[in-house]
Amino acid sequence: MLRTISQESPDFYALDALQAGWEFDVTQMTPSLEPSSARLIQSDRVSLVPMALNAGFNQTIVAKPGYINFGLPAVGSTPIWVGDQAITADKLVLFPTGEQGTSVSSAGFKATAIHLLQSQLDELLQVVFHRTMDDLLARTGANKLLASDQDALRRELSGWDYLAHSQRQAPGALLRQREEMLAESILGHVFRSEIGDSPRALKSERAMNTALEFIRDEAQGEISVTRLCKVAGCSISTLEYSFSRRFGVTPKRYIKSLQLSRVRRELSRFSEMEYRSITDIATKHGIWHMGQFAADYRKLFGELPSETEARCRT
Repeated sequence: MLRTISQESPDFYALDALQAGWEFDVTQMTPSLEPSSARLIQSDRVSLVPMALNAGFNQTIVAKPGYINFGLPAVGSTPIWVGDQAITADKLVLFPTGEQGTSVSSAGFKATAIHLLQSQLDELLQVVFHRTMDDLLARTGANKLLASDQDALRRELSGWDYLAHSQRQAPGALLRQREEMLAESILGHVFRSEIGDSPRALKSERAMNTALEFIRDEAQGEISVTRLCKVAGCSISTLEYSFSRRFGVTPKRYIKSLQLSRVRRELSRFSEMEYRSITDIATKHGIWHMGQFAADYRKLFGELPSETEARCRT
């Protein structure tokens, strides 16, 4: 049986379809100019999630047990960063399993997430490709597709979209055939692809990755760009260029967005915790200027902190 769910919301966490094969911890980096959307197309062994995100998001991703997760950006989409790699429409991403991964998308990002059962892939790897799961997972990251493979994979995904829009329920035998065709197609594309970005490109991101780790560990205190540069061992211009290239914002803006998103998460879980004032929650996350905090919060999320708190109380 083929199941479909369509959702639209300015709130990332309201898009349940996005969590078909993984779990997220999300920092919203830019305001939502319009709602984001996600559509779940799901059979017994395949979950497809076409999405359109209309704000910038920094996401920490953990795969759900039993799933192998892929992603294919749409043609014309803004790029997404997965780990150290910039992912464009000519690349198929194989996301990490068993460990935490990160991705950063900007407003205008469109893609299809492809979640396949590991048990199905194990069988195909052994019987059809004479390979192991370790061989597949060695390709984790960005896999540059041949032009012909890009076209073939997009046609395969369009076939699923056609089935989802059909007024008749697809027979079980047809769905099983489409599941196997999609899984075989993806495995074939991955093993024919060129792996990842150049070592030189990856090396250029190390300074920023060091800065990011420091920011995430120290987000409850005030962090200056000068201090970040000292920790990362690079110049201010290098750090600002790297943040702009990956996130589309300055290091200072990134820190502020992270702090505001952490405050919003606590306010959204109001019913789950003991009462604390908005001021207490804000200062816990390194925010000290309350007047500016309210203005920044409203600009990013479209509502005041007090409105988030009141909405989540009900």
